Amino acid sequence: QHVLQHLCGLEALSQHALPGLFLHFAPLLLQQLGSENASLEHNAAQQPRAALAALQALCDGLEPFPQLQGPRAVLESLVDNVKCSECFTGLATGIEELLRALLQHPPEQ
Repeated sequence: QHVLQHLCGLEALSQHALPGLFLHFAPLLLQQLGSENASLEHNAAQQPRAALAALQALCDGLEPFPQLQGPRAVLESLVDNVKCSECFTGLATGIEELLRALLQHPPEQ
């Protein structure tokens, strides 16, 4: 929270600062997700339109990256299933898989 307060005052971040910041916090985010799977999925189910729109945007954003197609396929299958059942079971697992994939690649990628 402390870091985010300082970032809010910045008008623009360089194209390298935000990815670096994300990679810095990704392991902590991954750790938190592991203990909050049910909470994440419950919150997504409370706002299904917003969650589905964010999930679809994430899938679309991952399309040009061949090294992230595994996590993208998991998230896309969730999008397809959610449209039918309004169930977000597996969302946290898909996000965790994406974070792990991102952390496996060199920062310059």
